This record gives sequence, structure tokens and C-alpha cells, in this order.
Amino acid sequence: MITENVALITGISAVKLDDVQDAVWRSIMRGDGLQAFSAELQQEHGLTLEEADEIARYQVCMSKAVMENTRQLELGITEATWQYSGLMCDGMPSHKAFHGRRFQLVTGAHLDGKWVWPGSETGCRCTSSAIIPGFDDEAAGI
Repeated sequence: MITENVALITGISAVKLDDVQDAVWRSIMRGDGLQAFSAELQQEHGLTLEEADEIARYQVCMSKAVMENTRQLELGITEATWQYSGLMCDGMPSHKAFHGRRFQLVTGAHLDGKWVWPGSETGCRCTSSAIIPGFDDEAAGI
């Protein structure tokens, strides 16, 4: 997934993309924050502050979304509730409209003609809240 997402970055040479992909992996494995990862991209790979911040934010959010989704599925959790962040989701009114609605973790939510997960699109900082079978159903009166 990280390889596919890094390949979507435009305006960077193919050689530099390989270096950025390696930096993404290292950052995620170390658990770096966005600021540390952005600084590494600037210092080690010569990116501008704006480029580094955008890449760091998107790559970390997307990686987090994939890992969280996988972890929940491994625990037997199959549904979640979309939580609209309100941050950086300008131009994504479907994210706001979907706030609080259930979606299947396997497929994601069908928004704007495609299947997406919270935090999986550039500029999206939405999250999800896992629906625990037998616990959340009772609380919701289901």
C-alpha cells in the first residue's frame, strides 16, 4: 500500500520516489510524528517545507488508516462508524455527510463514486470508531 501511495506523488523524480518510499517505511516503523518525518524529508531528500509536510501528512494518515483497518479485521471487527474530522476535508462534502454512519471495514464507504476508508484520501483526516459486536449493538438498541 505504501509503495502504491508513494507512486501517486507528483512532481518528484522516480529516483527520489524510491528514497521517499524508504523514508515512509522507516518513519512508520519508528512511530515518528509528522514533524520529525517532514524534517527528514526536507533534510535528507531536499524537499521544500510544503512538499515535505504534504507528503508526510498524507503518507502517515493513509498508512495509519490501512494498519488500523487491518488490525480491526484481525480482531473480528467488521464494521465501524465514520468520524468526520472537519480538518483539511474541504472539497469533500461527502465525508461530512457520511459522519456517524456505519460502513464495512472490508470495503470502506462508497463516497463520490469510489470505495474509501477514513484518512485514505489526500487531504482527509477523518477517522473511524470500531463497532464491537455484541457491545455496540446493545448500546444502539439493535
